[in-house]
Amino acid sequence: MTPMSKWTLVLAYPDCILFEVIPAAQRLEPMFPVRVATPDGRTFRDDSGVTVNADCAYREVNPDDCVCVLVPGGNPDRIARNPDVRRIVRGVLDRGGIVAGICAGVAVLGLAGALEGRRVAHNYTAADVSADVRAHTDPLWRDTMYAKDGISVDAGVITARPERYVDFAKAVSKAVRAAIELES
Repeated sequence: MTPMSKWTLVLAYPDCILFEVIPAAQRLEPMFPVRVATPDGRTFRDDSGVTVNADCAYREVNPDDCVCVLVPGGNPDRIARNPDVRRIVRGVLDRGGIVAGICAGVAVLGLAGALEGRRVAHNYTAADVSADVRAHTDPLWRDTMYAKDGISVDAGVITARPERYVDFAKAVSKAVRAAIELES
């Protein structure tokens, strides 16, 4: 893998919370240009009202082109059933790339089948969300170990609670740099 042939992918979606992944994207941009994919390739506004311009639609993403996938929080229901999300996440992970989710982005990784058997940080505990929400998310954590410190790096999967976004950015950058060194 050469840095110029790969890029960082942000899996954006309407009402996502982009600020959670922006620090990580900023750290990776000098090594791997950041590209934004949206479900349909269209422009939308994120949770803060910022206009997000898409580089491509999910269906156009080739996982072989991605060194890292960043999944922000927001409402994961917006992309939970999109088959391209699973294809992208699994494709990058199975190829040895990095997949990183923060806040509800962790649930997206779970729905994509990327968390089984891993140590996982998330914000879907009884202290964080209602029993109704947990009824939907608890199955995602069934075969995982909860990371109480709010951030986890488990092989190529990085997960974090939303308040750990700075540590998340550092962990993602460190993991990508380590992956580059392994390939050289």
